[in-house]
Amino acid sequence: MSSLSPLVEQLVSAAQQQGAIAAEAYIQQERHQRWRFAGLTRGRSNPEISCDDRTESVLNLRVYLPGGRLGVATRRGESPEAFEAAGVVIDALAIAGEANENPEVGPPMRLDISTRGLEIDDPRRGRLEDEDRRDVISWNIGTARGVNPRIRPQRFVLSETWQQRAYASSRGVLSDERSTYYSLDGCVFSVSRPERLITGRLDSRHFSDVASRPLGAELANRLESGDRAAKAPREALPLVIEPHLIAHLLPMITPAFDAVRIARGESFLHDRFGTRIGPSWLHIVDDASLPSGLQTRSFDDRGVSPVPLPLIREGIASSVYLNPVQARKRDARPTGHARIDGSLWPGNLLIRPGSRSRNMLFADLGRYLTALDFVEPPVFDLATGALSMKVWLFLDGVDRGRGRLGAFEVQTTVFDLFDSLTALASDQTRMGMVDTCTWITEGLPLQAL
Repeated sequence: MSSLSPLVEQLVSAAQQQGAIAAEAYIQQERHQRWRFAGLTRGRSNPEISCDDRTESVLNLRVYLPGGRLGVATRRGESPEAFEAAGVVIDALAIAGEANENPEVGPPMRLDISTRGLEIDDPRRGRLEDEDRRDVISWNIGTARGVNPRIRPQRFVLSETWQQRAYASSRGVLSDERSTYYSLDGCVFSVSRPERLITGRLDSRHFSDVASRPLGAELANRLESGDRAAKAPREALPLVIEPHLIAHLLPMITPAFDAVRIARGESFLHDRFGTRIGPSWLHIVDDASLPSGLQTRSFDDRGVSPVPLPLIREGIASSVYLNPVQARKRDARPTGHARIDGSLWPGNLLIRPGSRSRNMLFADLGRYLTALDFVEPPVFDLATGALSMKVWLFLDGVDRGRGRLGAFEVQTTVFDLFDSLTALASDQTRMGMVDTCTWITEGLPLQAL
């Protein structure tokens, strides 16, 4: 992929030469490869692995005429070379000429952008061979079956994305960055209980991270841990929520901190912002500058470098995401979380862990329940904060009687979930875009399915 910086510079310059008082251009190009396990070949131990490869690009030009009239033109295709730059400028200016005046629109303020220390571009990518990628899938299939021969892989998919982004503004901003993204998605089941599927995913900016961790064995062990049935307890017990479940939940909640949603009353925080919504030791931060993070970037699609946001500080909802328009209304700095279409682009989420280990906390619990996996994806309502989770429960904390309880549903709200927290463990780990730990709760309603 050739550098995109000259093209965004040319677009901004051409727009100004044809009458725009300001302009900003953004281009993103991605190459996607996906290696998929299709099934074991009859009579052979080697799996069949197929690959598909595609490239896609997007160009976005924003031009401004006097009075705050905005024109936006977008092009999508396989390669930036296929875009007709002159036509994009003409289209954007034509749209701006018919737009209503709006003094709140305009390019974001000029802010320093640093691309150093992000660690989001894997230097090994150019040296990887197709066989390296195939070996990752074959190895994980083998580790899953190595736990128990009755365990079968239903799905293993290795995805690889190489991305190049560039932004230029008439305010003198010019920046580009390159990044890599790898993910390994897996699903296993047992021939004795095929209805229970255990899924998991590894994500990283670096190939070595997903290539060295035995996801297949981890999924198989989770499946094995819930294989023995137990009797449901009569008394209410604490509920332990595993980190990978929390890592799935939190990204669903963060859009509620978008200033646009809050202003429209479309967030469950619209009348609770600035108030306590959890215990005083609950801290959740959005940090899109975290080295090697999946959502790390030097700038968003509007050319703004992201700032760390304490979304929840000491249990209080304390920060919001601001796009350039919202920031101008508040005479504040944009937070650097905007995509081309104006939607929210959250950063990496970090939960401050507790000071005690899981073993120390579990020793004080006696008997407790553990939410091992989701039965199906949770359902969340951003406007009300209502949350429905169907989970596989396990009875633990005793020498006798431990085992699988089956599928249960938790009907609650974000506020009640936070209020139910009694402790956070110290087992901080990165899962996808979330750095999280084990949660211990009490009082959440459980209904057997």
